[in-house]
Amino acid sequence: MVWSVLVDGHSLLVRETERMKRALVERVLKKHNGVRARAARELQIESSHLRRLIKKWGLK
Repeated sequence: MVWSVLVDGHSLLVRETERMKRALVERVLKKHNGVRARAARELQIESSHLRRLIKKWGLK
């Protein structure tokens, strides 16, 4: 019983982290008017990685 609660708690944490990452990426993209190169530089990730995240989350 306790184990399933821990597993559920863990999965919830993973979902929340994903949501926070997405919110951060959306905010930075909006700040740079959708210019991926500038947004990637601010997020300190490769622009190809940013492109994959945008596609994964269905962002513009």
